Amino acid sequence: PDGVHESQLSGEFFNHCRNRLTENGILLVNQWSSDFQNTKLARDALNKIVEDKILNQHVHGGNNIAFAFNGNFPALKRKSFFEAAQKMALKLDIPLQELARNFWQQNAEAIQIGQYKNS
Repeated sequence: PDGVHESQLSGEFFNHCRNRLTENGILLVNQWSSDFQNTKLARDALNKIVEDKILNQHVHGGNNIAFAFNGNFPALKRKSFFEAAQKMALKLDIPLQELARNFWQQNAEAIQIGQYKNS
């Protein structure tokens, strides 16, 4: 199938996933499809289940990694976030700094206000 599996287009799948999470668990979902409507349906279904407590990482190739939070939206501090990315990048020998910068830029408003703003 093309990207998003049909089960991810309904809230039932994400509701089941959320029920399996711990109180402050995080669900990571790769939401990609060449069909924009399917991508939108999957995002809407996930947003509804976690009440817009989502951060997104758009990466090359059209993938969107959604970080959906079961509990409270995380209180991220810029300095410690980038320090952790640098430390992990050195340990794994991968260029996480660029991804960390992109993640922060893509989610700046959500991080500041404490929820993803659907508009």
